Amino acid sequence: MRSQFKVLISIAAIGTAALAYQYTVSNSISAVEPAVLQRQIDTSSAKFVGRTRCIVCHAKENELWTGSHHDLAMQLAESETVLGNFDNATFDYYGIVSTFYKKDDRFFVNTDGPDGKLSDYEIKYVFGVTPLQQYLVAFPGGRLQTLPIAWDTRSPEEGGQSWFHLYADEKITHGDELHWSGINQNWNYMCAECHSTNLQKNFSIDDKTYHTTWSEMDVSCEACHGPASVHVELAGALSKEELEQIPLSGLLIDFPGTTPGEWSFPADASIAELQSQRSSTKLIETCARCHSRRISLNPEKPYLKSLYDTHLVSILDQDLYYADGQVDAEVYVYGSFIQSKMYRAGVSCNDCHNVHSLQLLAKGNGLCLQCHRQNKYDVQTHHFHPLNSAGAQCVSCHMPAKKFMVIDNRHDHSFRIPRPDLSMTTASPNACNQCHSDQSAQWALTQIEQWYGKKKHDFHYGQAVYAGRRGAENAEALLLLLAQDGQQPAIARATAMALLRNYPGPETLNIIRTGLSSEDPLIRLSSLQALDVLAVEDRYPLASSLLSDPLMSVRIHAASTLAAVPRSGLNPKQRKQLDKAIAEYIAVQKGNGDRAFAHVNLGNLYLDLGQYREAEMAFKQAIELERAYLPAFVNLADLYRLQNREEQVEATLQVALSANAGAPMLQYALGLSLVRQKRYDEALTRLQAAALAEPANPQYNLVYAIALNSMGAAEKALAVLEAAHRQRPDNQQLLMPLITINQERGNLPAAITYAEKLLTLSPDNASVRHFLEQLKR
Repeated sequence: MRSQFKVLISIAAIGTAALAYQYTVSNSISAVEPAVLQRQIDTSSAKFVGRTRCIVCHAKENELWTGSHHDLAMQLAESETVLGNFDNATFDYYGIVSTFYKKDDRFFVNTDGPDGKLSDYEIKYVFGVTPLQQYLVAFPGGRLQTLPIAWDTRSPEEGGQSWFHLYADEKITHGDELHWSGINQNWNYMCAECHSTNLQKNFSIDDKTYHTTWSEMDVSCEACHGPASVHVELAGALSKEELEQIPLSGLLIDFPGTTPGEWSFPADASIAELQSQRSSTKLIETCARCHSRRISLNPEKPYLKSLYDTHLVSILDQDLYYADGQVDAEVYVYGSFIQSKMYRAGVSCNDCHNVHSLQLLAKGNGLCLQCHRQNKYDVQTHHFHPLNSAGAQCVSCHMPAKKFMVIDNRHDHSFRIPRPDLSMTTASPNACNQCHSDQSAQWALTQIEQWYGKKKHDFHYGQAVYAGRRGAENAEALLLLLAQDGQQPAIARATAMALLRNYPGPETLNIIRTGLSSEDPLIRLSSLQALDVLAVEDRYPLASSLLSDPLMSVRIHAASTLAAVPRSGLNPKQRKQLDKAIAEYIAVQKGNGDRAFAHVNLGNLYLDLGQYREAEMAFKQAIELERAYLPAFVNLADLYRLQNREEQVEATLQVALSANAGAPMLQYALGLSLVRQKRYDEALTRLQAAALAEPANPQYNLVYAIALNSMGAAEKALAVLEAAHRQRPDNQQLLMPLITINQERGNLPAAITYAEKLLTLSPDNASVRHFLEQLKR
């Protein structure tokens, strides 16, 4: 996905060389009593032994796994594994003709390389199996790059058995950030962590090379169960009965399973209930290490830790989810699932999926009827569609699908009821109109009301998120309501907390205080993010306890939030605690040192610490890695501004614009630099370009309008501000110049109107109230 403001991060990396482990059985183990073994077994140094050791005892599980998506996640490119047509097949992409061919039982493609010229590249690995297969090419520096031309493995009847381009609607050339030879199509970072077992990315920041390794190329037993050497050794020395007396049988991880009768129907109930609370969400979190939108924190032994101790999980960000929480971009299930009533009721991944074959436990509606009475839900009086039709399938209404990678249909796992009314108020899609695309959301709502009667729906978190994103007049009230509502999904409450940073009033501060001590890590994280609106010295008393939070994602965010706190106000114990968390933060960023965002994070940290030289080096490192990552240029320029090096500010931004022409972020920053240099006409041109390119950005419009007014163009300034105010009616910064410019021009009625709006948004602000009274007098 293209983004000028963020790198949307998937995962870590894999490699080129397999690890080997020699299995030995200690002769002494069999002579030790199991009761003694329970105290003596140490699994901390367990090693990866490979699937071949597991299948000796677990043949049934191996049979289920063989041929699964995990088994076929990544393979060597061989005649048995390559599914695409390499019989001199050609593919034309905007005039670039690529040819796929074989030579001496090896597979090649002739296509455009990093210089734009056609060259021959050998296919080293195949990636995935259905509905598409991708192909990996080895590049210098240990890199593997994914070709953008993939093979559609579906049947001809389904439209498959052909080559297709993943960016068919956009011409991607060799200079583009999405070109297959570039950093955004790099397998080591973007794909590898979730396609192999015991993946070690091993990126060297010094020489910018990868030395990626794995213990098994595919997603094998130990990817989920952890290294099994101790378990295998014990199994070879003890009887089954003795082994079962050992905690976890010598494994590192336990997954509470689904047993018959765990779900049952209470008398006269139409939905089954979990009979005993599950003791752990370990299974869900293990799946979520790959099946979620997240950033890897690159920890040691991730299989032993909570998801939030190994990854930073995304909340309902605007570029990932619709306002009501439905999937928009590729978010890989987890963020949807934890919104659902199913999750809150105790449903786990293995209630629907076989964890080894990954297949569904039943076909069609039969899967849902495990827990939903057939005589109530699989009948026309419930779904109002012909029996056995597409519209009568549970997933059609409650798990609408969206295509990713052109042909890959993925179902939303939030298990929601279709809400056409939310489509009309939050611009979110609904399942009805996904099928009936020729009809309106109002038509769909009318149909639902005819079937089920008119219902007054309870408050939905999508209404608050939508208002918060747009800056609607009622946004603050709705976000406060959502943030405090313990009945709402934690991921939605965390999203509200993050959006509340735009409303730094006393109520928000109280909510932040509560959120910082929440049991849910996403809420603690978003509360830390909202703390950024406070002065540095006010943050420490609120957030210092989170420097020792049990979860790494929270600790390092606390470190970033508090890094600028003056050390002079801390005692030795407090300084040591903060320094320890900052060191951990630095280690995490260096672990992601193959991407620019990590170096920008480091640069910002060094700025907070007053280490300007280190900050400059970090920003330059980011630019060297990714010239399309604009925050690196902007932050470097801002560093120069702090040092009064205005010529270098301008030079840095001009270099960035030469490669990213028209980028509003760069135009805005350059406009401010030109203002500081008193080159007002040039500045106005840049500020206008930023405002026109991004009309929904209130800051760009505000500064452009102030510049217009200062140059005597008050009417134009008011027009810009009024248009921006219509888009963001509760933005208080836009209201202030609307008041003052109208006052200066003698239009007191307009000034009073805007002042009254400002007081409505900030009723406790005595200064605004006094100013309004003055205007009325």
